[in-house]
Amino acid sequence: MPLPLTEKQARAAVRWLVTHFRGPMERAVEGTPFTLELLCGIACQETAFLWLPFVAKQISAGDVLARSIGDASGDAPESSRNAFPKTTAAFRSAYGDEVTEMLIAEANASRALRGMGPKQWVYKGYGIFQYDLQHIRTDEAFFRERHWYEFEACLAKVVDELKAKFQRTGELWAAIKAYNGAGARAEAYRENVRAFTAIARSEIGSMLAESAPAPALESVPVRAARGRARSTRPATRARVRRAAPAPANKPAMTQADLRRRLAPLAVDRGVHPVVVVGVRGYYRDTMGAPGVNDRGMYDDALFIDTPDSFATFNGNTDPSRVQIGQGTGDGKGMAVLNAGIWYVHRFDLHKGEYLALCQRLGQITVTRDGNPPYPDTGMFGINIHKGGYNTTSSLGCQTVHPDQWPTFIAMAVDHAKRWHGARWNQVVIPYALLE
Repeated sequence: MPLPLTEKQARAAVRWLVTHFRGPMERAVEGTPFTLELLCGIACQETAFLWLPFVAKQISAGDVLARSIGDASGDAPESSRNAFPKTTAAFRSAYGDEVTEMLIAEANASRALRGMGPKQWVYKGYGIFQYDLQHIRTDEAFFRERHWYEFEACLAKVVDELKAKFQRTGELWAAIKAYNGAGARAEAYRENVRAFTAIARSEIGSMLAESAPAPALESVPVRAARGRARSTRPATRARVRRAAPAPANKPAMTQADLRRRLAPLAVDRGVHPVVVVGVRGYYRDTMGAPGVNDRGMYDDALFIDTPDSFATFNGNTDPSRVQIGQGTGDGKGMAVLNAGIWYVHRFDLHKGEYLALCQRLGQITVTRDGNPPYPDTGMFGINIHKGGYNTTSSLGCQTVHPDQWPTFIAMAVDHAKRWHGARWNQVVIPYALLE
C-alpha cells in the first residue's frame, strides 16, 4: 500500500495536528502504550490527504474536523462494502429519511470543499480518525448528533479501539494491524502508520527545538571603571504560569434537562432554533472552594442546542479576576454578566481577530465588582470567545476552553447556516445564562 502523503505533506499534517490538538492527544494516551506521534501517524494514514487541502485554504480547525468525511459506501462505482450499510438504500431502510438526508448533506458539504459535485450517497468514515458508520448500531448518538465535529469525541473512539486491540494482541504494532483488520492490506496499513509515526517523531522534535527558550544567561560581573567587580546581574529566569483549572470531563447534563431549565425563559424556537446556553457554577462544588463561584477556572458549562443536535463544552461565564471599582468610567468594577436570556449576539470577529459570537445587537446588563456590587447596562463587548490555557481570558466575556473552541465555533456556524441559510452571520443567536 503506497503512502497517501509525501514526507513533506506528512510533516505539514503533523505540525497542524500538534499545533491545534497536542494537549488532548497527550492526555488521551497518558498511561497507555500509545503516543502522540502514533496518533499523528494514524491521522496521516486515515485522513490527512483529505484535509490538508482544507488547511491550505485556511479554513478553521473546527471546519477541518467537520468536513473530514471519507469513503462512500458501496454506492460509488467500482466499490464494494461488506459491513453495514452496504449501500445508501440499505441505510435508509434501517434508519429512515431524516438521518439519511442529514448524512448525505454532510457528505456533500465535504465533497463541495473538495471541488466535487453532490451525490445522493451516505459516506462511511467520519472524523479525523475515520469512525466507521457501521458503529451506528451501537453508537447512534455519535452520528445523529455529529460528534465527529468534536476532536475529543473522535480521539476517544480511536484510543478505546486501540486499547481493545492491544489487550487482545499484546503488542503495539500487532494492535495497529488489527485496528485496520486482517490480511495483506492490514499489514500494509501497519507499515504506513509506522512510517508516518517516525516522521511525526522527527517533526515534533523539530517543533520542540523551535519553541525551546533561549539558554539562561549566566551571572555576569559588571566591572567598575577600575576593573573590580561592582555588581552581578542575575541569570534570566523563565516565568512559570499555572494553567487555568478545568474539569476532566465535559458536562453531563442531557438535552432534556437543559430544555426543562430553558423553559421559563420562553424562547421561541421557531424563530431561534439555534441557542447557546451557559450554566454558571456547573462544577461549583467539585472545583475550587466548595459552594463558591470561583473565578479564573473553567468551572462553568456551555451548550449548543438546536432542534436536531446538542453539544456540551467546558467553559467560563465569569471574569478571570476580581476588580473592585465604582461608577461607569475609569476605575469601574469588573463586569459579571447577569443571568437571563440575551438577544444581542451574532457572528463577528472578536477583537478583529477570529470568528466568535459577539455582542453587536443590543445592550446587556452586568453587575460590577464594588462595595457593594452595582448594576451597569450598555454595549460592553461581552462576547462568547476562546479562552486561554493559563487564564480564562475574560473581562466579563463568556469563554470556551481552548481545546474545545474549534469544535464549539464550527458547530455553532454549521447549525446557524443550516437553520438560517445565507443570513447565518446576520441573525441573533440567543444566549441564555442560567445560574
